[in-house]
Amino acid sequence: MTIRELRNSIEQVNKGLAYFLFRDKVLMNQALVGKMKRTPEEALPELFPPKKSYKMPNWLKKRYEKQKKGG
Repeated sequence: MTIRELRNSIEQVNKGLAYFLFRDKVLMNQALVGKMKRTPEEALPELFPPKKSYKMPNWLKKRYEKQKKGG
């Protein structure tokens, strides 16, 4: 590898091209093997914001558990 090639590859890493190529390769391999993810969120979770989750209040948890047990 020459100095020029090294410099170009470092610039590509900084620009994100290496990441794009890596993800493209991973997705192609998954498609070939048959392990393709169903949604884009599953295939590329780092590109999507995390799903919001809500904590159930204690009084509602107690009511839910009571109904779940059938009492």
